[in-house]
Amino acid sequence: MVNTAGIKRGWNWGASNGALSAYANGLESIRLTPSATGCDFRILGDTPATNYILFDASGPTLSLAGSTSLTVANGLTVTAGGLTVTAGGATITAGGLLVTAGRIREVLTPTDVDTQDHTLTVANIVAGIVVHTTTTGGGTVTTDTAAHIVAGATAVGALTADGQCLVCYYINDGNQTATFAGGDGVTVADTAQTVGENESAILLFRRASATTVTLYIIGA
Repeated sequence: MVNTAGIKRGWNWGASNGALSAYANGLESIRLTPSATGCDFRILGDTPATNYILFDASGPTLSLAGSTSLTVANGLTVTAGGLTVTAGGATITAGGLLVTAGRIREVLTPTDVDTQDHTLTVANIVAGIVVHTTTTGGGTVTTDTAAHIVAGATAVGALTADGQCLVCYYINDGNQTATFAGGDGVTVADTAQTVGENESAILLFRRASATTVTLYIIGA
């Protein structure tokens, strides 16, 4: 079939940018662009301007733009440089996570509280550390609602499936005993568990359903 502007096929050289492109039925699918360090190689998707895979020879780097995703059928090995996820998170659906050297690290932000009672907001929970200087008399720490805990704070810490958990470290550096109570939809597994003065506990929030959460108080 004869090539036309509407049904261009095969390779085409662009005189204006020096790029060599491959076309299929009028759509550009591959583009090779010369650079000072070699040749940039781009595989174009259904929306070429935003969805593409680019090998940049100057890096060299491999980029997946737009809604382009990568599926590795037989595993992925990173031998140097590490793996950085800047958005979207990382989900492991099978096989687990094995660390054979080094440690798993996370950034936690302490929230300082100096009141008898306290409402443990989802922002406090996601931040990871609560330092409660209990005072005046025995106080009650009431959790946020299950709906808020499930949703997370500013798109962080969301519990997207039943069984998922979120951990917060609670430190009572005051001189009173703190008792925990669940907000709407939150069940405290051991309502008799308290955190005394100068004690601490691990608070484990587990999604039981889309609207309910169970709080386990560990170690106090």
